[in-house]
Amino acid sequence: MFIRKRKVKLKNGVISEIYQAVFSYRHEGKVKQDVVGLGKYSNPKKYLQDWELYLVKMDEDLNIPLGNYKEIRYSKLFKTSIIFKVPLSVAQKKRANLMRRYEKEKSKCTKLKKLCNKIK
Repeated sequence: MFIRKRKVKLKNGVISEIYQAVFSYRHEGKVKQDVVGLGKYSNPKKYLQDWELYLVKMDEDLNIPLGNYKEIRYSKLFKTSIIFKVPLSVAQKKRANLMRRYEKEKSKCTKLKKLCNKIK
């Protein structure tokens, strides 16, 4: 496994650096690569530590009852934040989006763990 650094151009024109963990192997005579995006992290172990904390927080958010979902809006008139209760249909959509993100990040972390274990 090796770490690859890439430069990407963001929408606002700024050039940013991202890192990828790449594991190369041969399958049926062809060279294949498993790639896991690390974002701003150049160390996969540090990425896993921080991302596992993030996954725990997301898991806690998924366990909140749908009736307790709230939304914060800023009122220009009163120049303060106001907390509104979210309707059930909106809360279900938010929960579904959060669940999709959670599953995606969880699979990314397990894939990176497998790659790190292959090195040992």
